[in-house]
Amino acid sequence: MNTHESEEKSANMTSHIDGGMKNHPETEKENQPLTENNPDLKSASSVSSDVQMDSFATSPEGDSSSSAASHTANQVDTEQQDQKQTDSVVNVCNTVDADAMQEESASTKPPRFRLTLGQVALLLIVAVGGTYTATNAAITGRLPWQISSEQGVLTNSDFRQLGQTYQLLQENFFGEVKHTEVMSGALNGMAQSLGDPYTSYFVDEANEELRSATEGKFEGIGAQIQMQNNQIVVISPIKGSPAEKAGIQSGDILLKAGDQSLEGKSAEEAVKLLRGKAGTQVKATIKRGDKTQELTLTRAEIPIETVYGKLDDQQKEVGIIQVTSFAENTAKEFQETVTALRKQGAKKFVLDLRGNPGGLLTSAIDMATMFLNEGDTIVKVVDKNGNQQTYQAEKAAFKVSEPTTVLVNEGSASASEILSGALQQSAHKKVIGTQTYGKGTVQTVIPYDQDKDQQLKITTAHWLTPNGTWINKSGITPDKTVDLPDYASLLVIDTAKTYQLNDKGEDIANLQRILVALEVLDDANVNGTFDQTTKAAVEQFQNDHQIEATGVVNSQTASELTAALKQKIVANDTQLQQAVKTVVSE
Repeated sequence: MNTHESEEKSANMTSHIDGGMKNHPETEKENQPLTENNPDLKSASSVSSDVQMDSFATSPEGDSSSSAASHTANQVDTEQQDQKQTDSVVNVCNTVDADAMQEESASTKPPRFRLTLGQVALLLIVAVGGTYTATNAAITGRLPWQISSEQGVLTNSDFRQLGQTYQLLQENFFGEVKHTEVMSGALNGMAQSLGDPYTSYFVDEANEELRSATEGKFEGIGAQIQMQNNQIVVISPIKGSPAEKAGIQSGDILLKAGDQSLEGKSAEEAVKLLRGKAGTQVKATIKRGDKTQELTLTRAEIPIETVYGKLDDQQKEVGIIQVTSFAENTAKEFQETVTALRKQGAKKFVLDLRGNPGGLLTSAIDMATMFLNEGDTIVKVVDKNGNQQTYQAEKAAFKVSEPTTVLVNEGSASASEILSGALQQSAHKKVIGTQTYGKGTVQTVIPYDQDKDQQLKITTAHWLTPNGTWINKSGITPDKTVDLPDYASLLVIDTAKTYQLNDKGEDIANLQRILVALEVLDDANVNGTFDQTTKAAVEQFQNDHQIEATGVVNSQTASELTAALKQKIVANDTQLQQAVKTVVSE
């Protein structure tokens, strides 16, 4: 996260919404309060998405189409309110929107915080942020440990016991006792003891990756992950990343990184095993349903472009706009894309949020404002004490008044769910696809004042859709549920392996299913054995694609098979087809 050190003694605090897929723990009891009265919010900076994105980043540019970014360099907005603290100035990351504060007073509207919406996820190389806003330390001007002490959470006896334990280890442990590692273990243990996968302690490599994510420095395989039920689960691959190109999908379980099992490891620990420089390789063993597969992925620089637009191939009056995350320039890019498509003849739009893991809330709010009337509710944030902040659409110079349909799936999370919920409930737009991810909690990232290389992420609040629904664990329900064809969920072929006559196993059965989908093999021949019939089907495919017809699936053939399958999925995108059909009928 792009945290900016205060010139005075301060506690840098940022609050975010991280994603989760299924079986989310109830975390409200650990939440810290969010209030409307935040004195002395001196500085606001941008952070990036959950991821993550994580994946899990800001700042108004031009008109109301401003946004914040998770995959780009952070930008700083500065805001100073009138009230003063006596002891310290709290430097709050992603807190107050300066432009918004000029137009609204604390007595009439709550200040617009710079909130990042990511997921409880980590990019497989970088940690992902979430939705950031000021919390208790920012409000009181006291540091977290000062608050705890005043509230009597830690007694003198507690401190004595901690000190005794450390001394006993130093004096009796048969081996080296490293002070930094012991302290990190103690702090990490506190966070893990809450049983909340979203509450984490970041230090060393994990903390550096968290910072890198918010600064837009992405090198890795480009997927966002989360620990669920003791397993590492993919929230969403990033568009154009090695993970997406390899066919990794939302909901895939990562079993291994190289030869090391990921079972029971935290998302941060998985990041350490999976991260690396662009151009290096990592083997990832994934599980989809009851099938497992090993993939060899080459890490790369992750693309930061977030908005893609084109006219529909059949219905030229329909503009298809895909938003892959909510980043610093996303709302601005969205406005530019809408303008360009209008010039090309678009009179209606499909907003494709499938696989979008989230990003900054300001970006989602700015985009929602383009569709909503002034004063319409976008999202509500509720703290542990029940205090609620309502974020409403403001007056916007740029509006999208054309009929619009929203497209979502199980990889649409956090900011995606806030935007789709606002458009569905406040703008009355139709939502097409499958149930979304279901992430409705807020986390706060607190850099330790005495050590900027350590940060603590704590679940602090939850958010509600305009009608007051908490979508955690359940997600946004589409107006019309549409699934992709069955072959869209097939595993990709590992290009690092060779498949040939007499090979057996689930990899071969998966290969055969792909050949069936590509109509060069009959479904009755799916038996898990690379027999003569399968060899003939491979040869036919190779001939059709100008590849030497050896009947052996090597790296080249595997890549062509994957590309051909993806092309067929795109050509038979039943969800997009239904979304276009729906918006055309309006």
